[in-house]
Amino acid sequence: MTSRRRFLRDAGVTAALGLGGALAGCGYRPGGGDIRWREDFRTGFYGDDPVGVAGGVLYGVTPSSRTYDFEAEEWVTRSSVTGYDTADGSRRLNREFDPDITASALGDGTLAVAFADGSVASLAAEGVQWRGPVDGQVRAVAGAPGRVYAVTADGRLVATAGGSREWTVDLPGADGETDSDGDRRPATFVAASEDHVLAATGNGAAGFAPDGRRLWRRRDLEPPEGAAFVDGRVHVWWSLDLVALDPSTGDPRWTLPGLVESVAIAGSGGYRVGHGELVAFDADGERRWTRDSDTRYEDRYGGGVAADADGVYATRDGDLVAHDPADGSVRWVVEAEVEHGPYLVDGGVLVAVDGELVCHHRASTA
Repeated sequence: MTSRRRFLRDAGVTAALGLGGALAGCGYRPGGGDIRWREDFRTGFYGDDPVGVAGGVLYGVTPSSRTYDFEAEEWVTRSSVTGYDTADGSRRLNREFDPDITASALGDGTLAVAFADGSVASLAAEGVQWRGPVDGQVRAVAGAPGRVYAVTADGRLVATAGGSREWTVDLPGADGETDSDGDRRPATFVAASEDHVLAATGNGAAGFAPDGRRLWRRRDLEPPEGAAFVDGRVHVWWSLDLVALDPSTGDPRWTLPGLVESVAIAGSGGYRVGHGELVAFDADGERRWTRDSDTRYEDRYGGGVAADADGVYATRDGDLVAHDPADGSVRWVVEAEVEHGPYLVDGGVLVAVDGELVCHHRASTA
């Protein structure tokens, strides 16, 4: 059923697009929050789960779906990866695979994917760049320039490039457990940059060099919910803490306590959404400003956040809100029901809303 809010939003969008077209010849220029383009995009049940934007493409993954093969007269299980051009929403990639996809992550302009048959692949808008064996059940992957790193169920970190394994190392506390040993699935995590790799299991975390040398090990670190390598630091976050580590030693540089729902790193600092707030922090982890919603629960900040030097974009009660990075002041608000995103693209901010991809202008085009 179409909600009243969506009906009013769609009516406003239709009117705005029509008005924009009518005024284009009169010197009209779209402003911040106005729509650049919109395309159908199915999410959820047998739809695509957006992974993020890399190399001008928004990648979506369907880990597993069942379809009926009329020629074979049987039900088959497939997975798929789609890619949408962030310039206009056109589909650039639509690839099906026989094995289920067990993990995926953005790399350096590419998408890293792991399959249930124990292989990993690097994908770009043109399709599969390469695919190679890991020989194990892959729980987590990370992409880096020219490489895919995988953490297996039996506690190994495997580096692959060009379809071949380059090296394999055991992670802290590896005990050889796989799915056949029971239903327990220990948490795993991996993130990578060109110069460092961070991998974690339920028995601790470790940092590695690109050649597989272990740089450090910490038993007190659980697998994080996310990580980002920026300017000689790796920002790692759990539900209650955001921590900056030295990627070469694992030593903490600072900790920003508080509930964490999402994080965006921009410049020497970044932004955190949690507990209904949008918080800006500097290179030392100190708060620069905090944007509270208000006293009404439905207007609290929640969901994703994206940022760069020009703007900060977050969701508040499903609405897309643009902020000035200097002080957090609100530049514009678009009423919406944001399900995924926001994602930054050239000159725009992209969200998945009610079965559509919608790209908004970030600022006036004048």
